[in-house]
Amino acid sequence: MDYNEVAEDTVKKLLHYESVVNDWKHYKTKNGVEMSYRKSLEMDDGYVYRCEYILDAPIDRVVHLSIDSDKQAQWNTGLDKIEVIEKIDEETDIERSLRDRKSVV
Repeated sequence: MDYNEVAEDTVKKLLHYESVVNDWKHYKTKNGVEMSYRKSLEMDDGYVYRCEYILDAPIDRVVHLSIDSDKQAQWNTGLDKIEVIEKIDEETDIERSLRDRKSVV
């Protein structure tokens, strides 16, 4: 399996979700974070979720904290931990995000 190809296809799907702005339904806003959801295109009875917020920080720092699994598990209170299942190359990991169901907003 070509994981880089899978990652590129995933990015295309995410960009498609983002381009169809009318399908998102506002869920709630809490602590400056706006949460929305919409029906998944891949799962018959599933949904995808989006959180939006503004950070007063340089973009390179935000990106670094977002892609560093150890750091993300520290600041993202919705996650208990992130496990790297397989390292494909320097830029590609397969990860599993774990959370306690009680932490769901």
